[in-house]
Amino acid sequence: MTIQIDITSSWLLWLACLILPAFTAVWTAFHARDPFFRRSVRVSVIVFRWIAIILLVLLLADMRITFTNRELRKAPVAVLWDLSSSMLTAGDKPFSVQDVMKTDAGSALQRQADVEHIAVMTEPQTVPENLLLKKAVNENITDCSRLLRYAERRVKFQHCILISDGQSYLGEALENIRLKGNMKVHTVGVGDTVQQGIPVLESVYYPDYITGKDSVKLRWVLKNPSLNPLEGNVRVEEGGTLLSENRIRIGPRSMQVYEHRFPPMETGRRKMKWHFSRDSLRAEIGSRELRIRPSRIRVLCDAEPPDRDVAMISKVLHASERYDVYRREEWERTYPGQKPDVLIQAWHPEHRQQYYRDVPAILLYRDGGDTYTEVTGLEIERPRPYLQFDPDPVRNAHYWKQLSPVLIPSLKDGGKVVMKSASGRPFILEDARSGRLIVNSAGFWRWQLSGYGKAWNGIYRHLLEGMIDESLRREGRGFISFARKDLTAMQYVPFDISVQVRNPDLLDASVSRISVALYDSLFSVIRRRDHGSGESITETLRLSGRGKYYLVADLHSGGEYMESDTSIIHVRENDLETAFSGCNVPVLRKLSDDHNGVYVHLQDIGSLIPGMDLKKTWQTKTRVFTARSSPMIYILLFLILCADWALRKRYGGS
Repeated sequence: MTIQIDITSSWLLWLACLILPAFTAVWTAFHARDPFFRRSVRVSVIVFRWIAIILLVLLLADMRITFTNRELRKAPVAVLWDLSSSMLTAGDKPFSVQDVMKTDAGSALQRQADVEHIAVMTEPQTVPENLLLKKAVNENITDCSRLLRYAERRVKFQHCILISDGQSYLGEALENIRLKGNMKVHTVGVGDTVQQGIPVLESVYYPDYITGKDSVKLRWVLKNPSLNPLEGNVRVEEGGTLLSENRIRIGPRSMQVYEHRFPPMETGRRKMKWHFSRDSLRAEIGSRELRIRPSRIRVLCDAEPPDRDVAMISKVLHASERYDVYRREEWERTYPGQKPDVLIQAWHPEHRQQYYRDVPAILLYRDGGDTYTEVTGLEIERPRPYLQFDPDPVRNAHYWKQLSPVLIPSLKDGGKVVMKSASGRPFILEDARSGRLIVNSAGFWRWQLSGYGKAWNGIYRHLLEGMIDESLRREGRGFISFARKDLTAMQYVPFDISVQVRNPDLLDASVSRISVALYDSLFSVIRRRDHGSGESITETLRLSGRGKYYLVADLHSGGEYMESDTSIIHVRENDLETAFSGCNVPVLRKLSDDHNGVYVHLQDIGSLIPGMDLKKTWQTKTRVFTARSSPMIYILLFLILCADWALRKRYGGS
């Protein structure tokens, strides 16, 4: 052992250190024979004073004593514990900490090494052995990379031992992780060799509007989240009937796209289910509900009292093979209790309420007061497909200005203006949230009569059919729509959401933006982001809480709200812990090989310890004693002064 003493170099402090002992020496010579105290008390007071002065001198001199010695120390080893729920199903019997700690190998490791146990994947921490033995194997996520990175940051470890089944599906992939430094990584596999796994149904794409005469082309994306190739059969069923079956092979952590054209289906809501099967394993991996509409669009034209515009609309639609047109009495008699595909109605918010709610609607506003104004020269406020009669925008605008005069009443707060008169009165309005278009006009039935022989012949039919198509699409997708309206996700597992933009050429990108907001089940905002109105928007989310969430995408153009779309996210409890059971030996072996370690199975853990080279090493240990930072000196100084005062007080001193 070597001892080094360091003291202050300040001459002022040295002067104080000399004055105090000198003064105490003079005081001692003067009081050594003072008869006031008896000899034993006098000696005790003098001793206390000298001890106090010595302590003060040590403090003033800022004395530091450094003790340095070399000693043999055990090799530091980190044991990383995967205590996730998948460890309970990795083998024939559930894993427990005692499976390692209560073995001869566990005892030998404790004797030969300086062991530090690290657990808790969400927030890695050092766990004392007594608490480790009480820990349950029930963590609901697996991210072994966090344990490894935590041990790496501690720097001191020569070896680390990861005890796991290798099913680490979050964070860094174990087969790709590379640690810095010279720490050797050994792995202990728990469980049997991986035997099963299931794919995840990421998304299903299908047309917005499907009728009973259409063959339906579906495209779906399957993802293999495991670290091993996945093989098996995927069946698509509807009502217990097999519709298609595919043999799949998907690489580790990869996605594959499949598609199939299905024959026409009966009208109504059809729930299609995807099943994965291999050997004796069979699991439902997802489902989607499709709405199959009748082959002809059922339109209810309602006007009480009779209305010329509604009558002309009904006549024009009757002549088309696409539509079945009904009056109110006829509809209620033919389809009692059902709703039409589209409602066309003469309407007033107070006097003529909308006949059906939650139905795509074209409402012709009628005002009983004397508020109608005759206008000509209509202008497009917001481009819409049903307003683009001609592909040339200049010629298209010219045609709209040639139309016969219409009567426009005064209407407020009906929605966003799509077309208006030159004087600013709204002609067509959009109420996107209610899924309806409002035609604020009377007398435009004349367009059908006066259009023959004109360059814009057919604009009436184009407008009418275009508005019906737009109303039907809005029930599915409008200008913006989520790729999936209803999706299922797992806790902690990242997933993608996509907002698609339809007809982006009709939007001015410089003045348009899409705001995507995430809400919880109580509709409290969790986060909100703004994007430009490009072709599409893709974001990756990761949610930790179970339950229902809502995504709302709002489209704003020119500073005004245009429309929105909503998607529901069902976050279920993380069950990847049990989806992939067994020990992923290739991953654990590669991790140990990449870090100069050894892989063994849990039943052979006894062979790991002898090969780890756990030799003791000479290490320099340094201890520093600093007088000014030592609380014992201050406590001792206080006690001595108290004893001095107590003696003098007891024997009559002052």
